Amino acid sequence: FPNASSTGILAAWDTAKAKGLDVMKGHVAVVKQNQKNPDTGKWDAVEVVWLTLASQIAIAHRTGVFAGMDPIDFGPLITKTFDGKVKRDGKWTEQEQDLTFPESATVCVHRLVGNVPRAFTETVFFEEMVPMSSGLPTGSWVKRPRGMLAKCAKAAALRIAFPECDYSAEEMEDQ
Repeated sequence: FPNASSTGILAAWDTAKAKGLDVMKGHVAVVKQNQKNPDTGKWDAVEVVWLTLASQIAIAHRTGVFAGMDPIDFGPLITKTFDGKVKRDGKWTEQEQDLTFPESATVCVHRLVGNVPRAFTETVFFEEMVPMSSGLPTGSWVKRPRGMLAKCAKAAALRIAFPECDYSAEEMEDQ
């Protein structure tokens, strides 16, 4: 947790321990998130602990009925120009950002139900998942749109098949 405070690190350890996960295997992440302070009305950066996709996969395996995951099926590529604002030298300026991304990603997770493999399929759409800031996609979603959408699709399919799984840090990035 390179940017986490000691409080955030301890919270990660406590969360991992409570859920039977392994911090050293990347099962939890400490993420700074802006939250509105109800007393002051101002936005404060706070550290929160999120489970990762690795934790969801570990939880699915732990059930003893995880029967695998199919390769990701990506939808057609779309190129779109996003219009937004960025703050430079203390002032906001208009910016356009061209980005090519898959429209969607579909993943099928298999779970044994009564010793019979059953398919649980989920589709996620880029424009519904991508975190935006002032009209522009953020962070890893700009650098790795396929990779980030793939993680969200896997996590969503795992949640459908395994209610034991929680939202992953990858899905919640910048949310």
